[in-house]
Amino acid sequence: MKNPLANQRIVVMGAGASGVAAVRLALSLGGKVTLLDSSNQEAVCRRVAGLAESGVEVLLGRPADAWSGPADLVVVSPGVAADSALGRKAGAWGCPVVSELAFGGRYCPWPMLAVTGTNGKTTTVEMLTHCLRHAGLRVEAAGNIGLPLAEVAWRKPELDFLVVEVSSFQLENISDFAPQAAALLNVTPDHLSRHGDMATYLDVKLALLRALAPGRTAVIRADLISHPAVAAAVAGRRVVTFTTEAGVDADFRAVDGVIWRREPAGSHQQVVAESDLSVRGRHNLENVMAVLALAEAAGVTTAQAVPLLRDFRTGAHRLQTIAVRDGVQFIDDSKATNVDALAQALLQVGHADQADIALIAGGVDKGCELDEVLPELRRYVRKVFLLGSCRERLAASWGRVVPVETCDGMAEAVAKAAACVAGGGTVLLSPACASQDMFTDYVHRGACFAEAVNSVLPA
Repeated sequence: MKNPLANQRIVVMGAGASGVAAVRLALSLGGKVTLLDSSNQEAVCRRVAGLAESGVEVLLGRPADAWSGPADLVVVSPGVAADSALGRKAGAWGCPVVSELAFGGRYCPWPMLAVTGTNGKTTTVEMLTHCLRHAGLRVEAAGNIGLPLAEVAWRKPELDFLVVEVSSFQLENISDFAPQAAALLNVTPDHLSRHGDMATYLDVKLALLRALAPGRTAVIRADLISHPAVAAAVAGRRVVTFTTEAGVDADFRAVDGVIWRREPAGSHQQVVAESDLSVRGRHNLENVMAVLALAEAAGVTTAQAVPLLRDFRTGAHRLQTIAVRDGVQFIDDSKATNVDALAQALLQVGHADQADIALIAGGVDKGCELDEVLPELRRYVRKVFLLGSCRERLAASWGRVVPVETCDGMAEAVAKAAACVAGGGTVLLSPACASQDMFTDYVHRGACFAEAVNSVLPA
């Protein structure tokens, strides 16, 4: 059917990149489209410029009841929470409500490999995309990594596979989203200010595994399988497990820096050593094992994938060394937006019991338990320099084990952090918080860090 949405009223909530992509896709499918957003800021207006001329009813800066309905379908952007005014309005109309991910996925004819988890999603998606592409497959990365699924569906490129990064926000209302294989990397406290508690957060994450058809591949960390909700979510699926824990049985195991894979006969065969990879750390070994499992689901064997992974390099803002000045290393880990990611960064960067890290952290409070990183702070950090709206809460928690100081801006924090470890040490930006109080996003935050390093401490 050429225009499957002909004469249907499609309401898109949220005028971010995902919302605008959903509008374009709905228009191309014959829908009559209304776009709602409670903001009318300049950036939003620029993003939607030209849509009205295409026949879209654009309602910006209006209350949720600015459009009275009804609708045939509501497409909700990731930034619109179910309990927000717009979210409640969508539920009140009594029509189907889907996420942009599910809406875009309906019109993606390619097999999808999906990745979710609290941390490691982007690295895993980039690594998997690199692997499949260099194996000769036509692949694109989409989803939370920055390219909305609806935009890919609208553009209709020639692809063999679509690799999709999926956030918890995108997993609300996913209905008929149906990947060929999916991985749940890990689940630690994050986004609790939106999801409320860990049980709800886990349930949202498990929606991706529940979306798999029976017999499809579910890749998951081995220790999660014992959780009843996880076991129920993967029932009937082909489960592939991985672990870095000693003594834990799994299909892929990392022991003493070496990855092993279980063979059909039951024995484990050595696959690759961490020293042969460009990525380091226990968390990255988990990412590599997930990539190997997903690559197999796409027809690329472990033997084929390992040589390709040796050439992979992580992207910006993930433990990226941006400068070395007078014996001080400056590392941008701006993508570390929760406490667990900060802990992993400290474990990878820190030197045992030397406390030679000056940490820059802070931003938007996500409602997570801050005390979980206290052991790593005590062991590796000399002093913490705090930014952002939740700096006082961070100071109250972390100040019990390490000196803290609040700062008004990135330049001040960089200058003071550099002075703290002058002569030898590391200035680490690893915020453990979201960025939208002072910055556009984590990329902007990382760029401001680099700018401050270069202006405060010129080469």
